[in-house]
Amino acid sequence: MYDFFVKDEIDSIKRNIRFLLNSLEYSFPMSPDFGLKYRFLDSPNNKIEAMVKSEICEKIETFEPRCEVDEIIFTYNNDKVLVKVRILVNGDYIDV
Repeated sequence: MYDFFVKDEIDSIKRNIRFLLNSLEYSFPMSPDFGLKYRFLDSPNNKIEAMVKSEICEKIETFEPRCEVDEIIFTYNNDKVLVKVRILVNGDYIDV
C-alpha cells in the first residue's frame, strides 16, 4: 500500500526526488518540465556523467528546494549505470 501522507520531512524529500528522477520530462501536461530528459541514453559513459549531473542538479534545485545536491555517484554494473544522489537537508547528508 502506498502512503500518500508522509509525516517525516526527510522521507518526503527522498520520495519526491525518487519520483522526479524516475519521471520522463513531458509526462505531466500541467508541469512539462518535471522529470528528466533522457537525451543521454545512447551517449558514451564518459559523456553521460556530466550530462546527468547537470540535469539532476537543475531538476532538484527547481522541484525540491528543501534540499541541496552534495554529490552524485555513478556505479557501472555490466550494461547498467546506477546513480546515487547525496543531498544536504538541514545540515544532514542523506543518500537518495
